[in-house]
Amino acid sequence: MKQLTSQTERPVPGGELGELLRSHDWSRTPLGPYEAWPRSLKAFVAMILEMPAPAIIFWGHELIQVYNDGYAVIMGPRHPRYLGATYRECWPDTYPVISPWMRKLLATGEVTQVAKTFFMLTRYGFNEEAYFTFDFSPLRDDAGTIAGILQVVFEVTDVVLSERRLATIRALAPRVNGPSESATTDAIRALADNPKDIPFALIYHWDEGEQRLELAESTGLAGLAQHAVVDLGRITEATTQAVAANVPVLLESVPSLLGARQFGPWPEPTEKALVLPLRRTSTDSLRGVVVLGISPRLRFDDTYRQFFEDRRASWPPTGRGAGEARRARGLHTRRASPGPGRSGGGPEGPGGGRAPVQRGTPADGPGRRSAGRRGIAV
Repeated sequence: MKQLTSQTERPVPGGELGELLRSHDWSRTPLGPYEAWPRSLKAFVAMILEMPAPAIIFWGHELIQVYNDGYAVIMGPRHPRYLGATYRECWPDTYPVISPWMRKLLATGEVTQVAKTFFMLTRYGFNEEAYFTFDFSPLRDDAGTIAGILQVVFEVTDVVLSERRLATIRALAPRVNGPSESATTDAIRALADNPKDIPFALIYHWDEGEQRLELAESTGLAGLAQHAVVDLGRITEATTQAVAANVPVLLESVPSLLGARQFGPWPEPTEKALVLPLRRTSTDSLRGVVVLGISPRLRFDDTYRQFFEDRRASWPPTGRGAGEARRARGLHTRRASPGPGRSGGGPEGPGGGRAPVQRGTPADGPGRRSAGRRGIAV
């Protein structure tokens, strides 16, 4: 393997990218063979390879890419294919937005900084919601002319997610101590304001007299057709498990369970949800269950899960049981078992963010019910 160095130049540092740089056939790229590179470019490349932060160099008017190990993570499946490729080839989706900044910098040397910018990455094998703060700085060649751009990147995804989730926690806080009759409605509105973390939510209240969970509120289910088939058998199994063990239960294959594919703001279907049992701290009796959709564009890591589970302790009081409230209004309550139901609708929040609450239509096979069924027998 050829060592990219000379008696007067520093060798290319180690790491994965160092190895790739040493073995890459640069003569087949617009940069030409490594020996012909300007000494300034060689020095800049050696510099970023030793930087802990993700960094990339765009060189020349064609904006040829050379990057370090940290930036290779951001490249995801584009790495190593686009090492030595043009920015336009590698990032066709963002090129129309980013390239004007780059051209201006090459012409004027004006540094550009961008904070908390959304990028869709595929570094973990799925379309991921990620945020970065970065700046573009000019790089000069051996003659002192601006010939390239240095981009140093700092990922701030955790910061953005923390701020967003904290806003949801704060929005829920004043509702916890509010009147019980409106607390659930206010809570679902707070959840609806964060569809990126909570694509959909279902709030069930426990009806002690009927021994069943009654759907009180929902959001994010606008894509659920009125006659969609719901697999109550699997939903009831997960809910019963959560209630019996008093532990959160992960619900998978959500689209097939609810008979719809589209929940929340992303084009990808929401595949998973977390079922959270709610209990009264004073008596340890069941208050209800909350089902929270999990974003298809985020890893369901410990921080994400904790954000959901912490809501159990701070959930609004339910007041009187759902069945009691419905009976007080003269409405008949049915168990979630085979048989005809009724269709109906519920309130929808501003901008269509909250889905209508629907009652059932006839069953479609054993253990499967229409989308509108409001109750679950546990």
